[in-house]
Amino acid sequence: MFNKIKDVFFSIENPAEERCRWVECKLKSLKEGSKLLDAGCGTQGYRKFCDHLDYKAQDFGGYDGEGNGEGLQDGDKWFYGDLDYKGNIWNIDEKNETFDAIMCTEVLEHIPYPNETFKEFSRLLKKGGTLIVTAPYACLPHMEPYFHYSGFSEDYYKHVCSENGLEIEVMDQNNNTFGFLFQELKRGYNYIDSKFLKFIYLVMFVLCGPFLKFLMKHTRKKTPLHIGYMVVAKKK
Repeated sequence: MFNKIKDVFFSIENPAEERCRWVECKLKSLKEGSKLLDAGCGTQGYRKFCDHLDYKAQDFGGYDGEGNGEGLQDGDKWFYGDLDYKGNIWNIDEKNETFDAIMCTEVLEHIPYPNETFKEFSRLLKKGGTLIVTAPYACLPHMEPYFHYSGFSEDYYKHVCSENGLEIEVMDQNNNTFGFLFQELKRGYNYIDSKFLKFIYLVMFVLCGPFLKFLMKHTRKKTPLHIGYMVVAKKK
């Protein structure tokens, strides 16, 4: 019984999947043959949508899936793959105006210098080039000790893009308050040690989760608390 309920629990789609579909759409809209830098690529999860692009991967390459054991970790499924650039994201060894597009997804919270990173992206982008960025608006610690910020606001993106010659074309909100609650309540399972309490938690979530998903879809789309912003900017 426990395993059956657990299977149902983990089969419920996380609201963050909306971000994955959004990124896929933006990547597929890039012109064929464009040179794309996946900055902070991690396991290169979006590479499968880049067959029409000249894809280049960058990461510091130091996370092993376990981190320091604090907060949420990704475990032994972590694998970088081949990296074209290895080192700090705010200091990439490449000449000015090399890339037609840069993608940076769910990375900003893990680096100590996000402002310098935007400056580096602007340096590396060709004029008219596209920057695709997603990051949390509010999140729990994860991938520690590489966790520096809990989230980034709309005003932050407006300021840092303007400061670095980037013009925002799209700023979409990933889900709403109920989507955020759904995501974090689902993660709550990881913080329960007792098997009995885990069972109770699974049952309650499987029963209440559909109502939260209903609220996600049938209440206002833009709310003060949400999962994060998804941004497209162009270099002037």
